[in-house]
Amino acid sequence: MQIDSNLLLTIALFGLAVLSFRYLPRILAGVPFVPANELKGRLDAGDEVVVIDVRTAGEYAGGRIPGAINLPLGEVAMRLRSLGPELDAYKAQPVYTICRTENRAASAIRAFKKAGFTDLKVVAGGMGAWRRLKFPVET
Repeated sequence: MQIDSNLLLTIALFGLAVLSFRYLPRILAGVPFVPANELKGRLDAGDEVVVIDVRTAGEYAGGRIPGAINLPLGEVAMRLRSLGPELDAYKAQPVYTICRTENRAASAIRAFKKAGFTDLKVVAGGMGAWRRLKFPVET
């Protein structure tokens, strides 16, 4: 059986498109994507970290990491600009961004970088990963 080379090329291009769509947020973010258990370990150790949850207010109200700050993705850039120098004390602190999966958290990273934050991470798998590991969630 002979396979048409155009069909193979189409399948290969489709596969590449699917993979790039999946990993594009990671590439564009340019920061580490860390497992949920890294954040949990830092919180348990009492490390000074900032957890920014970029989900909508409704999603956040439905369950969040204890101590997380809600800053919906659509408001991130504006809020960072409006707070300006008030954020200086936090710019070198470890900041973990989280959303439902990880895509919105990765998108928020650009605004944090632009605002001068230097120690940024995205929680891989987002709240879905956090919940699968049965880590604490507050409402």
